[in-house]
Amino acid sequence: LSASQPEVNVRSELQPDNSLSIVADVKGHGTVTVVLELLSAENYSLEGAIPIRRELRNGTSEVVRLIPIDPEKPVSADYDFNWVQGKVNPGIAAGFIYRLPFADGIATVPREVSTHEMRLTGRDFRDFKVWEFPLRKGDTVYPVRSGEVIRVEGFENIAGSNTMTGSPMNMIYIEHPDGMISQYTMLDGASLQVSEGQTVYPDTPLAKAGALDLENYGMRLALYYMVPNNSGRRGGITRTAYFDPGFPGS
Repeated sequence: LSASQPEVNVRSELQPDNSLSIVADVKGHGTVTVVLELLSAENYSLEGAIPIRRELRNGTSEVVRLIPIDPEKPVSADYDFNWVQGKVNPGIAAGFIYRLPFADGIATVPREVSTHEMRLTGRDFRDFKVWEFPLRKGDTVYPVRSGEVIRVEGFENIAGSNTMTGSPMNMIYIEHPDGMISQYTMLDGASLQVSEGQTVYPDTPLAKAGALDLENYGMRLALYYMVPNNSGRRGGITRTAYFDPGFPGS
């Protein structure tokens, strides 16, 4: 198995002027949105305090600095935080025309995939939309748009077996400039050709189509972005908002 998700750690540092700097250490690729909630504080007023949201990238960044009421005394604070990979409420380019995720000249009839097939039963999301494209064995999968590879997850095929070929666990995620994320699944795990942090373009090969079942090959595509979790349901700071893309000729 090769899989990688960002690592996020939030910590506080008392500064020489008695202010308290709360910083985040991010290890990973793409945008990470951190939401910080101050629970209690000494020598700092929490009146009117609301959760603080910051979009961060790999490295160490200051989330907030708490300035003391009495400059002769240090600030101390308790806080909680959460984070999600991706931007929250990005400015999506709704009219953007995406390329199809396979080579020109291939004819196929896509179908919509159910939440059960994607193992999303019980999850909180909006406007669910995932497309499955039947392809031929060996067909190359391409990005639908330029962007940065932020996650690659896959099992290599077991020798002499197709056990993991086309597994939903074989995935590539790409973050696009406007905050949209494209997810490619059912890939051939032995054919993954990109790495995290790599910039890819519509003509960059990602992988080969994997087995959808014992006889058919293809891949699945989802486009989504993150929105605040204002649904009243528990389960995180954000919801996944799916996007139904426009393709050439559609």
